[in-house]
Amino acid sequence: MDPAVALFLREATVPAAPMTDLVQHGPAAAVWHPVRHPGRRVGWLEQLVS
Repeated sequence: MDPAVALFLREATVPAAPMTDLVQHGPAAAVWHPVRHPGRRVGWLEQLVS
């Protein structure tokens, strides 16, 4: 992995969401999974504190 990408992923909260969840519940719903904490679900505007 590119060192710059690795640093970014450590420093920034990067959410990902399945397209089916986005279509069914919308982007504002708690369908987002932070890359560093894939077991958690958060809403788009929620901040995850490590």
